[in-house]
Amino acid sequence: MISSIPLFPFPYIFNGEKFDGSLLSWPEECHRCKADTCKITVMNEPSICSYGFNYQSLKNGIIIGGIVLREYSSQSHARRKKRNAYKDVLISKQLLKNAIQTLEEFSLAALEELEKHKESIIEQYVSDKQYELDFLRNIRPDIMRGLSF
Repeated sequence: MISSIPLFPFPYIFNGEKFDGSLLSWPEECHRCKADTCKITVMNEPSICSYGFNYQSLKNGIIIGGIVLREYSSQSHARRKKRNAYKDVLISKQLLKNAIQTLEEFSLAALEELEKHKESIIEQYVSDKQYELDFLRNIRPDIMRGLSF
């Protein structure tokens, strides 16, 4: 199982755990956040949290968060504040879209590779008839107890 995604540039949540991106880390506010609005979302479009950070949930269960998009329609007070504070690391929607596309391709390729590996292990297990020995080893104590009466 993949535990983290190498070289993904933005902070993300995978299997409920937060990972820093290769270029950007989670902002301090996200580490202190109790609401975890980004973890509850089911939208496939960029959203905004109460702290003013953007996040996006992907169809593969990964959530990108803790970023500030340059082009975003909502202009709340928190959003304006974050846009000014993070003006050196504003992310364009196109850059986010490209990163998501690459991530989804990587995830798909990794899942296909994992599936092939799993199938080859099962085939080898069956062809070696290892399952017979494993089965007998597991039920042997029960058989011995049954015969001891």
